[in-house]
Amino acid sequence: MTEQADAAMRMARQGWQVLPCHSPIVAGCSCGNAECSSTGKHPRTKRGLNDATADLETVRRWWRSWPEANVGIRTGAVSGLVVVDIDPAHGGLDSIRRLHGERPLPEGLRVRTG
Repeated sequence: MTEQADAAMRMARQGWQVLPCHSPIVAGCSCGNAECSSTGKHPRTKRGLNDATADLETVRRWWRSWPEANVGIRTGAVSGLVVVDIDPAHGGLDSIRRLHGERPLPEGLRVRTG
């Protein structure tokens, strides 16, 4: 199994609804659209986030079909998961301070990218 497949399975085991997303490739995006503006960030399935599931067999089948697929997670009221994307390069730290003050953010999962 690929790293992405392992991650998708771990998330699904936690009850998080996941779905396979396109991947960045040398030519741009695996969707094949030369003008894709969401490289590696949009669903591979027909119904997009409405296909998201925690069903392990479905997740296994998807990553057998697309082993390099990025992992998408359904967030919001349906899942109870909230994502806050703070981009320091574009004023994100200032924005979060205006919204939340100097108090520390609540505990939770944190990911640093880029």
